[in-house]
Amino acid sequence: MWFKNLYLFELNNPWSLSEDELNSKLELAMFKKCPAASQSSVGWVSPLGRKSDMLSYHINGYAMVCLRGEEKQVPSSLVQDELAQKVAIIEEAEGRYVSKREKQILKDDIYDDLLARALVKSWQLHAYIDIKSNYLIINTSSAKKAELLTIMLRKSLGSLKVSLPNVCPVETVLTNWLKTNKYPDDLVIGEKCVLQSTEDKAGVIRCQNQNLFRQEIQQLVKTDSLVSSLMLTWQEKLSFNLTSEYIYKGIKYLDMVQDQFNDIHTENDLDRFDASFSIMSLLLTEFLSYMKNIFSDKNSENPEDSEFDINKSADLDKNLSSENQNNQNKTDKSEELESVY
Repeated sequence: MWFKNLYLFELNNPWSLSEDELNSKLELAMFKKCPAASQSSVGWVSPLGRKSDMLSYHINGYAMVCLRGEEKQVPSSLVQDELAQKVAIIEEAEGRYVSKREKQILKDDIYDDLLARALVKSWQLHAYIDIKSNYLIINTSSAKKAELLTIMLRKSLGSLKVSLPNVCPVETVLTNWLKTNKYPDDLVIGEKCVLQSTEDKAGVIRCQNQNLFRQEIQQLVKTDSLVSSLMLTWQEKLSFNLTSEYIYKGIKYLDMVQDQFNDIHTENDLDRFDASFSIMSLLLTEFLSYMKNIFSDKNSENPEDSEFDINKSADLDKNLSSENQNNQNKTDKSEELESVY
């Protein structure tokens, strides 16, 4: 189980539920298949899949849950077409006008009939609680899906107070990194970004497979554009796109992480789930702590200096005593990117 997106909430109060207590509360809102007369259904299922009855999975201070939903869609255009045909048949056969009230009754009957025969679309949404770090981490980039999971979790638990991470303006930091080619040493800027015009909200430029330090792109960044999304790599372990909403999208676990997983002997699906969840959760705890120190609201007055704050607060091993050496390293990175072209 590898999360491809990270939508973060911070728990306002320490997590206190045991595994048994959490499972008991989730059982009250277990998933049930969508009835014929209903448009949707949502509830909790086992994060381990259909072979397991456990509604949460706990390991090393992390608790994973899974929300499942089913939805039916009845196109309004189809309802209107069916209604027009029935109204035409009645008016022609009985030689009378069909009233507005009668049309509404016919429309409701048509909708109910189509709903009962509609195809069901199902989805699953995994999330886990990092108990020590007080995080709720959801595998989605959608604010709507993230809100739905928090609502369901709050209903199941009786109370759940969460808030979005308090971070400084992300686009300001990302723009400064790309503009100055100065950024934390454990990060590498990739070849993908989204530029948002400061003058026109509809003005968006998407750059992909590009050297972001080439003259044309740099001219946009230094004049009238903010970086609303930027591809980054962290410690050669993760690559991801960080958005201005502080959402992590398109996460890829690089060879170093995959090799660690492949070195673990697993005999069945449960072993593989256990191994992947353990590696992922520990890795993301370290990663999110690192990123939190960079984007902490305490850096909002001078976000361009955040690379130095993170290296101090995270006790990184790299020697930062020489600022000139750091700047030379960043210049070398830029020259390597430009050499591709």
